[in-house]
Amino acid sequence: MAVDVNEVKQRVELICAKDQKTIYLNADKFNKYAPLALDMVISAQRKKFEAGATSSDALSTIKVRDTFNIDPDTGQLTKPDDFMYYTTMYKRVYSEDKNGKQSSYVNSIDLVSDSELGERLGNQLKPPTKSFPIAVQYDGYIQLYPENVGIVELIYLREPLQPFWNYTVSSNEQVYAESGGVATNPNTGVAGSSTDFELPYQFKDDLIWTICMLLGVTVRQPDLTQASLQLNQGE
Repeated sequence: MAVDVNEVKQRVELICAKDQKTIYLNADKFNKYAPLALDMVISAQRKKFEAGATSSDALSTIKVRDTFNIDPDTGQLTKPDDFMYYTTMYKRVYSEDKNGKQSSYVNSIDLVSDSELGERLGNQLKPPTKSFPIAVQYDGYIQLYPENVGIVELIYLREPLQPFWNYTVSSNEQVYAESGGVATNPNTGVAGSSTDFELPYQFKDDLIWTICMLLGVTVRQPDLTQASLQLNQGE
């Protein structure tokens, strides 16, 4: 479940109402800070994942699994256009025992650093093989060894759509428009719809807190709770 862009804006407005300079949060200002907040929340979760403090499932709404047949001449996997962060990569290996019974299993592909690469390639006792390949990241592509590794599966986090609060104008005031808005949505290039935050609902408070921080407003947990209660009462 995505995080409703209008709910986030309304709760930010309620919190910012305590600060006389930011009572009116217009569309331009909100749409400026919303994508920054989204990037910051994703980056923070990514760091937790790399530290082993959380699962990549926390960002399941932007997690993608795709299959690639690697060019045996180059061993390169061109990163998808929407690639943002590497999560993991693996290869399915098929085998047949002496009785002709076939089976398959999955091997994780080690992602190594530049400093590790030479050591792994030069290891004559345990070099990279088609069953146990290694990979290293570069700008725009992932290099696999051996080059003729074949088919691999890549799991990565994709670039999310840009959150966007669209609106119509009534009595000289901007009114939220889920569709039929007058502003050009950067995701579609045309006027019309709004775009929610492509994060699980559990990150709603993180987004609210981060946007408030970017606006220069200090937020405490009671502020988030009070804003939620006020919004629910208003409904």
